Amino acid sequence: MNAILPPDSFCISSAEGWIILGNPIEAIGELEQVSNPVKLRPEYLELKWRVYADTQEWDAALELSEGMVRDLPDHPGGFILRSYALRRSSKGSVEQATTSLLEAAVKFPSEPIIPYNLACYACQSG
Repeated sequence: MNAILPPDSFCISSAEGWIILGNPIEAIGELEQVSNPVKLRPEYLELKWRVYADTQEWDAALELSEGMVRDLPDHPGGFILRSYALRRSSKGSVEQATTSLLEAAVKFPSEPIIPYNLACYACQSG
């Protein structure tokens, strides 16, 4: 995938900085300035998901990650973020997050965060 070029790369970098500083509102302001083609890229979508997570908007995070799974089926990030949002959204549960992540485990067997998250869900389920 090609690198994100300025000025979009500056907006992405600034959004990351605002997230690190704990200011998701400023981060979303930076993300709104990104050009439409970049808004389809995983880097952008994962940052936007992070804003939703930081503001506890789990239903919006779930909707975004479900779109990532649909539109970027070869990118493990959408699957991982979907299970994380499922765990916390009003529509989800630990069991649904586990089921969702098991699908990702089959598709991405070398992605180390997947078995880790599955172990966490197993502990939460007893």
